[in-house]
Amino acid sequence: MQLTLPSRKNALANAPDLTRVASFRNLYTRVLLGLQAQQHPVLGVTSAIAGEGKTTVASGLAAALAEDAALLGFGREPDTTLLIECNTGNPPDDPRFGRERGPGLIQLLGGECALDATIQGTTVDGLFTLPLGEQPHKFPLAIRMATLPDVIDQLRTHFGLLVLDLPAVLNNSDTQVLARLADQIVLIVRAEVTPAKLVRQALDEVGEERLLGVVLNDSRPDLPSWLEHRL
Repeated sequence: MQLTLPSRKNALANAPDLTRVASFRNLYTRVLLGLQAQQHPVLGVTSAIAGEGKTTVASGLAAALAEDAALLGFGREPDTTLLIECNTGNPPDDPRFGRERGPGLIQLLGGECALDATIQGTTVDGLFTLPLGEQPHKFPLAIRMATLPDVIDQLRTHFGLLVLDLPAVLNNSDTQVLARLADQIVLIVRAEVTPAKLVRQALDEVGEERLLGVVLNDSRPDLPSWLEHRL
């Protein structure tokens, strides 16, 4: 199936400056090493609880990977990156996923629109977004449809890398459904905010076999020993 991607010049005028990606380059080096064995991989970004900065990390990481794809020799055709919003907790006008709510993942899963109508351009070359879509209250039912794995497989054929901005593991049962679609998971932890007990619980929920690593947001040098070996 053909997909016509929107051009960069049609990117949203008020989109945030995703080109400030220097702080994500150390992170994406580790991500690339972890994803080397997979073709057209799907990377999930989540956290134990809400408010740990996972959407910021997901969008910054996706921008960094897209911006430097050619330089890094992604080794995949195409070398574009798609950031997919899977988090109903994001503001409805979040500029990282579009100025206004329109057709998105929910409508795509329901067969209400074609893929071309849902993909949006950004201010970063090679980076595209798939917003959650209209009527977010329908999302829990939509992701449990049999079409979800097929949609992800279809998107794999059009993009070199998919980045899923997932809900928090312990706040939303949808995460367990969505996490199964990811080849690897990155867990975001906010330093000195997230209780260690909840981080351990989230790690158990994600599963060792799928965990690529833990990102300590707002971190300080003195990491707890139980977390340090995960980085």
